[in-house]
Amino acid sequence: MREIPKKNYFILLIVVVGFILIVFYLRDWYNTARLYYAETSPILEVSTVINANEISNYALENPNFILYVSSDEDKEIRKFDSELKDLILDNNLTILYVDKKENPNISDTLIEFGNSKVNNKINNNINLYCFKNGKITNVINNVNDYSIKEIEKKLKKNEMIDNA
Repeated sequence: MREIPKKNYFILLIVVVGFILIVFYLRDWYNTARLYYAETSPILEVSTVINANEISNYALENPNFILYVSSDEDKEIRKFDSELKDLILDNNLTILYVDKKENPNISDTLIEFGNSKVNNKINNNINLYCFKNGKITNVINNVNDYSIKEIEKKLKKNEMIDNA
């Protein structure tokens, strides 16, 4: 009976581990490419889509929530949306989504929920609006200019995420 050298087992182990690493890398690359070229925003999977005229009814029934105004056609925001989706899932947040393309005058609707402090921040950009007791307490303008960690800190500061 012929004995197989131990170095052959070592080489086989290296080849198998290398193959597994390549497979995981290709899987991650595929998922990233698929997400980038997807037709809709990943945020739609974890949020409730709402029209501008439904916000007042929702605010009466659920006074504390976060409103995300964005466009699912904006491919530049997809990476941020993916990170925001993870933040939503990790913190069990209640998020409403308004497509600014379908609601071009969303800022006019939101002004009735604000006060003089926040009304000057309300615009038709990609923003997060923090609602407490049915009123806008804070606006995070141009959210895609921030890292997801900065957004998380701002939401904690506004008590939309538990600080535990």
